[in-house]
Amino acid sequence: MTQTAEQTVKMRTPVGVPRRLPRWWPVGVLIGLLAFAHAGLYAALVPLWQAPDEPAQVEYILLVAQRGRPTEDLDLGIQRRIVADLVARDFFRFAGGQRPPPDDLSFEAVWPGQARYVGRQPAYFLAAAVLVRAFPDAPVAVQVYTVRAFSALLFGLTVAAIFATGRVLFPRRPLLAVAAALAAALLPMPAYLGGAVNNDNLANLLGATAFLVIALAERRGYRPEWVFALVGLAILALYTKRTTLIFIPLIALVLGLAIWRQGWRARAAGGAIALLGLVALVAAIETFPPLRDTVAYIADRYFANASVESNLAAIEGISPAWQNVVGSFLTYAAPFFQSSIGLFGWLDVPLAPVWYLLIGLVLLVALIGAAVFALRSFPALDDAGRAGLRWLSVGLALSFALVFVYALYFSQDGTAPQGRYLFPSLSPLLLLLTAGLAEVTPRFARSAALVAGIWLLLLLDAVAIFGAIIPEYYG
Repeated sequence: MTQTAEQTVKMRTPVGVPRRLPRWWPVGVLIGLLAFAHAGLYAALVPLWQAPDEPAQVEYILLVAQRGRPTEDLDLGIQRRIVADLVARDFFRFAGGQRPPPDDLSFEAVWPGQARYVGRQPAYFLAAAVLVRAFPDAPVAVQVYTVRAFSALLFGLTVAAIFATGRVLFPRRPLLAVAAALAAALLPMPAYLGGAVNNDNLANLLGATAFLVIALAERRGYRPEWVFALVGLAILALYTKRTTLIFIPLIALVLGLAIWRQGWRARAAGGAIALLGLVALVAAIETFPPLRDTVAYIADRYFANASVESNLAAIEGISPAWQNVVGSFLTYAAPFFQSSIGLFGWLDVPLAPVWYLLIGLVLLVALIGAAVFALRSFPALDDAGRAGLRWLSVGLALSFALVFVYALYFSQDGTAPQGRYLFPSLSPLLLLLTAGLAEVTPRFARSAALVAGIWLLLLLDAVAIFGAIIPEYYG
């Protein structure tokens, strides 16, 4: 039986009565702790600097810790500390780059012409720099392991948010939330990334939180706290990573439709508030220099700098012929899929090919089941569930569109877009895939299938650790 909007309103907590935590919150905490421990295992197993771009990201963190602000400065002293540790740990036996001469321990000597991370969206680096500033004179290895632990914490919070999103949207399907969260916690590639110094970890938490806030707003109504939270998340997306930019149009659509559904008075009030807010923002920018600098930074980061200009030029130079577009996408489909599941080191330590084949078959079944789930379950969901399912689908579609653009751009230099670009949308991805697997499983066998799925995920994780990572680095 479907739940009407009137019944939903009656079930809400009366105004003035404190809202209690839902009864299922301890399960979310436990799964989040499991994810934190799993990412911590990868942080301990993977040698320092063997995660993608880790040296460049650590450089930016140390620079921010030293300067106390985002910067694009060059500090050869910081680079020498990092490169000396690369040499001491025999980094070049495993990863890219060239061994530098003893008298030139700089990034330019190791990676000639390669872009650094300094000056990029600073949110993750600012947060990590706070930890590093607590012990500025510690060995660089201690500082890196501390930031890896911080990344693992972000990963645990991300998984907890995925669980909460499932419970809020589909309250009558508790196993769905458990399955999606456990998949996020136990899959090798998300945990490997969660144990690395990488700004993707904040991007992924931002994405999972955005979907959770949308779910809560649909379930409990678009109260001011949810609206402010969504606006804040959209602003934070500008400061985190380009993969989070999908949440700006998504949140704009969510809030725009919420206002539209309230009638013409709400539309007029919303337009007036938006206009007044714009005027107030312009006035604040003109009045407060720090805010003016912030806006200038955003404009430079996304519209005016050389990186953006080169990216646009590369995309504009691609032939619009559909054969080229489809060909670019198909060329990078296999490495993109591999790096979503398990492609470790600097994306050069794969699983055995048979595992990608088996996982691909499972995903094919899950996709078919997800389509059946959407068609069969959508009418049976209440209003909040249907709206939440729509927003999950829109968010996932935006993520795939971004990956498609990356595929076109990367076709210019022969590298593939990476699976982690989808991870800000882990919530819709895993909720829909696990719902698809549940849909093709008989109802009486779903609990047993969940247990079997957990064991299979643990097996896949063991294959990643004992079949790829340990042989590569310790064999």
